[in-house]
Amino acid sequence: MAEEHYGYSPEDILKLKTFDLYDDKEELDKMLNKLRNNGIVKRYEINLKKKDGTLVPSSISISLLKDGNNNTKGSVGVARDVSDRKAAEEELKKYREHLEEMVEQRTAALRAANEQLKREISDRRRAEEALRKSEAKYRELVENANSIILRMDPTGRVTFFNEFAQTFFDFPAEEIMGQNVVGTIVPEVESSGRDLAAMIADIGRHPERYVTNENENMKRNGERVWVAWTNKGVVDERGNIVEILCVGNDITERRQLAHQLIQAQKMEAVGRLAGGLAHDFNNLLSAILGYAGIMRLDLPPDNPFHHQVQEIIMAAHRGASLTHQLLAFSRKQIMQPQVVDLNDVVTGLEKMLRPLIGEDIALVTTLDPGLGAVKVDPGQMEQVIMNLVVNARDAMPNGGRLSLETANIYLDESYAQPDREFIPGKYIRLAVSDNGVGMDAETQAQIFEPFFTTKDDKGTGLGLTMVQGIVKRSHGHIEVYSQLGQGTTFKIYLPRCLEAVEAPRVREAPRQELRGRETILVVEDDRAVRDVVARALRRYGYCVLEARHGSAGLQICTQQKGPIHLMLTDVVMPEMSGPKLREHLAALHPDIKMLYMSGYTENAIAHLGVLDRKAAFLQKPFSVTALLEKVREVLDTQPDKS
Repeated sequence: MAEEHYGYSPEDILKLKTFDLYDDKEELDKMLNKLRNNGIVKRYEINLKKKDGTLVPSSISISLLKDGNNNTKGSVGVARDVSDRKAAEEELKKYREHLEEMVEQRTAALRAANEQLKREISDRRRAEEALRKSEAKYRELVENANSIILRMDPTGRVTFFNEFAQTFFDFPAEEIMGQNVVGTIVPEVESSGRDLAAMIADIGRHPERYVTNENENMKRNGERVWVAWTNKGVVDERGNIVEILCVGNDITERRQLAHQLIQAQKMEAVGRLAGGLAHDFNNLLSAILGYAGIMRLDLPPDNPFHHQVQEIIMAAHRGASLTHQLLAFSRKQIMQPQVVDLNDVVTGLEKMLRPLIGEDIALVTTLDPGLGAVKVDPGQMEQVIMNLVVNARDAMPNGGRLSLETANIYLDESYAQPDREFIPGKYIRLAVSDNGVGMDAETQAQIFEPFFTTKDDKGTGLGLTMVQGIVKRSHGHIEVYSQLGQGTTFKIYLPRCLEAVEAPRVREAPRQELRGRETILVVEDDRAVRDVVARALRRYGYCVLEARHGSAGLQICTQQKGPIHLMLTDVVMPEMSGPKLREHLAALHPDIKMLYMSGYTENAIAHLGVLDRKAAFLQKPFSVTALLEKVREVLDTQPDKS
């Protein structure tokens, strides 16, 4: 809208400085001082400069954004063009001045001598004609204004309702004239009468001022909308208010966008929290897997505790799977495609879905036993299914039936459409169906748009947008079929993969060929993880040096006389990160090989510059076997000379 109204493209806006948008620097300083002092500026009127230099009278509202420590991290503002209002006010002012002038002329004419009666009558007729034309001009201006304009008496009864207001509220003039605004265009709630009385009283105290307010209004069909009002008292010659002129503009969309921004910020905060929790949880799981793995090495297969240790390891792997799902729901995962059986993904989620949807919804899965493989990120496909299931649940508030189906399907050229990237061939179809309230065609056309939601304050409007994005990045298509009262079906088509599904394997005890005699520096701030990694490496012949953070690791490397073949380091640590430590070691040990490990996702630490294709990375939690295999793999690779 800024591009259309002010002429600036998004790229232009990013290049501008704050002062470039304002014409009056002194007035800008006043507004900014008010923002700094109060933390908020409401409806501050100032001129904004279009790209072509034209000045636009605007009403600015700005709020400072604070973090948890009450530090300012930014601001959010809304600018509204008040040119029409200013023009209307100016026209009203001219009209009043003109009326006063004509009244003075008439008064002077009436006081003239009787002998000039004929001339006075002629002057009066001319004045009346001018007044008629002026009133006609005023009425034309008011009726054609693209704003709500109404007049009411001091009790709140409507005395004028312009054509735009009639269309906007769907109230014919004959039905609302003489009616109180409360109960017609103002919802009849307990506070409505008090708010109206307070506004009228404020105008009575300061009839020379414009009183502004934003409040929820109501159309004839009950639909609620938000309107920004500018109100001015019309006084008689004694200074008593006889009418109130109200000019309003619809700000419903603006308020929705502001609410969606807040929701998006909340989702980002949830994502950050989930990422931090996953990091700490992965450290705990790494320690559990490591110690349990070492215990299993010390126990012969016939020992009665061997099975119990194995169960601990399996439980830790399930915990790692839960962490993966947590990160998927927090939208912190990058695409990590694998060849999978979609039936396994659905089956793995089924236990989680049943308590999620509630007892009044029947969950039915129909899975093709001969289903082909697909190459997708299983965690993100879980997110897709979860989003669709939650939407289906919300569409069945009184219970119903939810179906998940998979099938092999061949799509030929007849499936192609102009707006769809499509290659004919074999596909896997996943269908999620409900028998809920359904959607009309208008809603279906918008469901994949960012921030569009039918859940009022309960939804962010981001779920289906992300579902579509994940499906597209997986080279698939998504379609929706729905009718009001008949339920909804989402169909996802994913290209069938000819590669075989790699069955997950439980790592057995480390093999002897994973042994080594190299020197390895382990840098890890979590004591339990550092201890279990060092124990496992020493058990398999390696010489291990330990450091609890980057600075300690740098000191060890400075004092070490012999070579250090590999540094196994956490990425994010206090005092010095793993990548920074590597930079400091470049001169001391130029040939040292690097293996990074982290409980954060690769996406969360990408900004540290370690996730290029050349960097070796070990995602926590990991087993002893996974650790030894990765260490041996890095040590056996040829050094990178680039």
